[in-house]
Amino acid sequence: MAALNVNTTLKRFLNGGILTLVSGSDTLTIKNIEDGEMTFTPPTREVIEYKDTGVQQQALEGDDVYGEVSITLNAGQLAGSNSLYAELFTAGSGGLVNEFASLTIDIPTSRGAATGERTVLSLLHTKMDPPPQFKKGSRLDELSFTMRCRTWTAPVAY
Repeated sequence: MAALNVNTTLKRFLNGGILTLVSGSDTLTIKNIEDGEMTFTPPTREVIEYKDTGVQQQALEGDDVYGEVSITLNAGQLAGSNSLYAELFTAGSGGLVNEFASLTIDIPTSRGAATGERTVLSLLHTKMDPPPQFKKGSRLDELSFTMRCRTWTAPVAY
């Protein structure tokens, strides 16, 4: 078995990271991300732990579990064609919620670098419990929201 050093290259999204949301035929580059206010968890499968006559057994794979991304931005306009806030509230149809095609997260290797790592969260919808929130900030107003996704592509170099 090899001995490996892991987690050696530090990442910093604020060195020029880019969030790109694909909504229908529109590609939206999300701007003004607040310092330290983006988290994501990829979709996974439930782990079902169980015992047989008091003895722990190897866990089973269960149902799919949504991934989640939470973002806080310096708020832009709340209405109009360039409003992320309005986009997040886009109504679905046929009894289904509106689903965004993808959210691409690009994290550069260093400030100004043309290389880095990319992950893509796909088939997302806006989480409405709680819904996107506008908040008066101490410096700038804020928009916070959470989206849930059904699939993802593990990080790769770009």
